[in-house]
Amino acid sequence: MITMAGQPCCALQWTIPIAASVTLNALKTRVFNASSSGGYDGRFSLVSISPPDLLEGSFSSSFYSCSAAALLGPSAAGTLPCVLVQGEHRPAGSRMVKYTDKLNFAIFSSSKNETTLKAFIISPFILSTCDGGSNYQTLQNIILQLGVPSYTQSTLYGCPQK
Repeated sequence: MITMAGQPCCALQWTIPIAASVTLNALKTRVFNASSSGGYDGRFSLVSISPPDLLEGSFSSSFYSCSAAALLGPSAAGTLPCVLVQGEHRPAGSRMVKYTDKLNFAIFSSSKNETTLKAFIISPFILSTCDGGSNYQTLQNIILQLGVPSYTQSTLYGCPQK
């Protein structure tokens, strides 16, 4: 499968039995490793967290109100608390020097002790091949790096696993 620049090749959703604040903290410290450079494989960088006050602080009442339809489907009404996180990952190999994949996460606080995490990757260059499974593998590595006790995974779009 070949995509145009800016299209996601892989989108996954996880339901995680921990609070959203724990999920956000794990994403910041274990994946992007905000206190050092590059995260767990040396090729990650944190771009933004919205609302921005959560970049340095902890999860609080400072959430965005995301459409419930983004999590529950088009027929859902109302809003749910959420945090948006963006990052970058330089792929291994020859693409590493020239291209950077864009990582996008939405953390929904489903309940006090449950988080829904949606993630997708955009490979920004034209003729990005999605069938190699590298974006799926990156997302799989991210969920494993979070160190969560368990999770349920759903494929939202694409994600060939080669």
